[in-house]
Amino acid sequence: MNPLGGDPRQRIKKQDTIIKGGDKDLTLHREEVTQFFPDGSVETTETIISEIIGAERVYAPMQIVGKCEACQRLVTMKSARYCQCGLVLCVTCSKWWEAERRPVCPACYKKLRRKRFFRAILSPFLEKRDDGSS
Repeated sequence: MNPLGGDPRQRIKKQDTIIKGGDKDLTLHREEVTQFFPDGSVETTETIISEIIGAERVYAPMQIVGKCEACQRLVTMKSARYCQCGLVLCVTCSKWWEAERRPVCPACYKKLRRKRFFRAILSPFLEKRDDGSS
């Protein structure tokens, strides 16, 4: 509302960003309304409609890192996990490998468990050397 009377001039900028996700599309809406009053004052109102991915509120497309390779959901900077093989995973799809203290994908998790299992079976039969190598 103009306190001095008369209609202010307005400039409206709208920006809709649609990001294709695996299970649903993410829509971010931003609207900026600037009012120019005859007395020279300016009033700007910004409206942002955001969405929540995981536990993080997403305001801008720059917060999204990519898609989870396992479930195709969008992942943010805080919820992205990177496997040793290079896959990007969400928190729910990644497995925690305690020996290396890092998240891994389900395929690498199976491979590492198999490797640890055979190492435990074969370790009594392997000759131990004094220099530390086996």
